[in-house]
Amino acid sequence: MIFPESVSAENKNEAKEQTAGTTGYTPEFVKKNEEIMTNSLFYDLVNQMYLNTDRQDEAPKDKIFVAECQVVRNLAKKGNCVIVGRCADYVLRNSGNCLKVFFSAPLVSRIRRVAQRQNISEGEAKATVQKNEKLRADNYRYYTRRMWDAAGNFDLSLNTDFGEEFIENCIRSAMKL
Repeated sequence: MIFPESVSAENKNEAKEQTAGTTGYTPEFVKKNEEIMTNSLFYDLVNQMYLNTDRQDEAPKDKIFVAECQVVRNLAKKGNCVIVGRCADYVLRNSGNCLKVFFSAPLVSRIRRVAQRQNISEGEAKATVQKNEKLRADNYRYYTRRMWDAAGNFDLSLNTDFGEEFIENCIRSAMKL
């Protein structure tokens, strides 16, 4: 998700709409397909390349990724913003005025959070967390050729279990450096 500094419901959808507008896909299609590479390279190649109606065209997921990269770059050029996901650390890797932060937490904490948010059992939440993280890691690796959670990709890595105030203080301190 991409959130300009003044977050509103309209701003939250800005990136998805900009991406959809430049690709010709609907915002719903973009949302469904933006970060979901499977764990099967063969399946993705078939899905991306051979099932396209016009083989001259760029594959839908690749087209979405290219458009999202442009949206990320454009928003970063406009000024202060927070960009969550979208391989933004990679897309903005050569940007001088950019703080790349990775948020993590112990698996048990992530499971508990998902179970509470989605009102599901911890077993279902564990499966959801593991599936989503696998999809994110596969997508990240596919487009960047890097490991999704590697500390070297980020300026700062923070455990969300320490709380929002701690995280905010760490980020503000890092921004002053």
